[in-house]
Amino acid sequence: MISVEKIISKLIIQTKSNKIKWFYLSENADVIDICENISPNDLNYNSSFSLEINSGYFVLCEDVFKNIYLIIIPSLDSKDIQCINKNEDRNLTHQQELLRLQNLVKKQFPNVEDFLQEFMDD
Repeated sequence: MISVEKIISKLIIQTKSNKIKWFYLSENADVIDICENISPNDLNYNSSFSLEINSGYFVLCEDVFKNIYLIIIPSLDSKDIQCINKNEDRNLTHQQELLRLQNLVKKQFPNVEDFLQEFMDD
């Protein structure tokens, strides 16, 4: 299997260069259902996003405790769905890298800080 580090790195690079466009997770009910079954905690929909590639999805979910999950969904009818940043002990890994990715994804959407900065720059 391809390393989680390489996958996250490519997602960071492509997100930073605007080669890929993320969407709020709340925009896709089918993907929400899958993610809610993987996370043991309630999700924070303001900080959870999905990316459709071909017929599959990368899903970046944050729960209410600020844990970040990177879930791979090959297709909506697939039974092989994985949270690729869980280790053998079922602990979440790569939280720093996923936080960086999440911050880059959030920049694709209007936010208060950018709005205020733009106002002050005029």
